[in-house]
Amino acid sequence: MRTLLGVSWSFSGGILDKNFPWLHMAVVNPLLLLQSIGHRFWNDCHVMHLRIKMRLRTADQSGETAEGMEAFVRWILQVGEGEVQGISISEDGKPNWIKIPQEFLIQNDKDGVQNLIAAIYPNFVTEYTNWLYLRERGILAPTNDDVDEINSIMLSMIPGDVKNLYEL
Repeated sequence: MRTLLGVSWSFSGGILDKNFPWLHMAVVNPLLLLQSIGHRFWNDCHVMHLRIKMRLRTADQSGETAEGMEAFVRWILQVGEGEVQGISISEDGKPNWIKIPQEFLIQNDKDGVQNLIAAIYPNFVTEYTNWLYLRERGILAPTNDDVDEINSIMLSMIPGDVKNLYEL
């Protein structure tokens, strides 16, 4: 972020760079900057604030799923805006943790991994051949042992015989 003559400019490869390539020269040449500040196209510019993660919306969501996603997005925005009260679990008393509402958690009981797979891959048994379905989902695991466990469970859900292919 750079402030020149009381105007803040952001040069991050965004819309301004693509539509107004001369803007970088304006930082070097204050006269060009002064001419651009008074230019008539600024009357047509509007500041927009992004408030919804559009990637989280898909056309095939049910009403209940869409409502749950909206609630999650609102909560994430509140966290980002600093509106969610933090809690302290350390000795210094600083509120450096945020309690995640129960409705956003996947239950970690004796079927914890199954619950995780069912939440991330609903209808896996019927959709496992659909590469678009698989491309939109993923489970991150901290260790290779966890990856192997999840893979074993998911492979056991696919009908048919398992074939091991080895590279020579």
